[in-house]
Amino acid sequence: MPAIHTLKTAFAIALLVVSRAWAQPSPQTGSGEVPGIARSNCDAFTPQTVGYSPSSAATLVSVRITPEGEMRDPTLFQSSGDSERDRAALACADGYHIGYLSVGGKPAEVRWVLANNLTARGSSFGPANPPGARNRACNSSSKPDRIPNSATTVSYRIWTDGTVRDAAVEQSSGVPAFDSAVVRCVSSWRFFPVTQNGRPVEVGLGLRVNWGKQTNAGAL
Repeated sequence: MPAIHTLKTAFAIALLVVSRAWAQPSPQTGSGEVPGIARSNCDAFTPQTVGYSPSSAATLVSVRITPEGEMRDPTLFQSSGDSERDRAALACADGYHIGYLSVGGKPAEVRWVLANNLTARGSSFGPANPPGARNRACNSSSKPDRIPNSATTVSYRIWTDGTVRDAAVEQSSGVPAFDSAVVRCVSSWRFFPVTQNGRPVEVGLGLRVNWGKQTNAGAL
C-alpha cells in the first residue's frame, strides 16, 4: 500500500469541513501571521469589504505544490467575479500550506487547480470541482446504537483524468455501513487532473471523515 497523505481541504459548496494534512508544516510568514506557523487559512488576506454569502463563487487558482506541501507560483484559473477577492486569493496562495501529494508513493512537486472558498468559517483553499462535478459530503442512512471509533479514514487515488480510484478503508469506524458509505462517496468524486511537468499524473491521497455522536452525517 503506497504512503497515504491528506490534504487540508475545504471543498467548494458540496463538502462540509476540513481534513487535516498529515504532512509536516513548513515555517511560513506573511501578512498577519506569526513566524514559524504554516499558513492554513486566508483570513488575514480577505478584504473587510468582502463579506460571506452562501451564493459566493470560489476563486480557482492554478498552483505549484512543493514536496513540502507549500503552494507557490499561483495564477488565476477562474475568477470568482470579484476582482478584489481574486487578488486576495492569489496573495494568500503563495506560501499557503495545503499538504503534499505523493507520486509513486513519494512527496512530489506537482501542479493542481485549487479553489479559494469563502465560507462562514473563513477563507481557505481546497480541491476545485471541475465543470459538472458534484463532490458531495459523505453521510450514511445507518443509525447504529454506538460508534466504536469516531472516524473513518480512507485512502484513494486521483487518476490522470481526475476521477477517483482504489478507495479503501485504512482505519474503520467500527460501523461497516459508515465505512462503505465513505468508500462509495469518495469513489464518486472528480477533480481537475494533477500535473507534473505539464503531464497528468496519478496521485495518492487520504481522507478522515468524523462521525457525529448524535447524527449519521460525517464531517470531513
